[in-house]
Amino acid sequence: MSFGQDLPREAVELITLARQWIPYGGVPPELIFQTFGITEHQFVDRLWAAVRDARCDPHLVHALSAIYPRHGSPWGVSTMRGRSPV
Repeated sequence: MSFGQDLPREAVELITLARQWIPYGGVPPELIFQTFGITEHQFVDRLWAAVRDARCDPHLVHALSAIYPRHGSPWGVSTMRGRSPV
């Protein structure tokens, strides 16, 4: 996958990691924290900002949307994948 040279490194890393974990239902929160030092909610917010800035392929955007929805959960993140927020 290639992006414009002006895209920040973190943005490329966010999209790359999210894409790699699509077949597995998304990046585990522990790996998100280990890799970026942020919460799952922050990851999803930054991912969608990166996707917007990178102008990703519509097929990738659709695949990411299925795993990392932007809205829907009462806790602000719909990627809990069956885990309790408490």
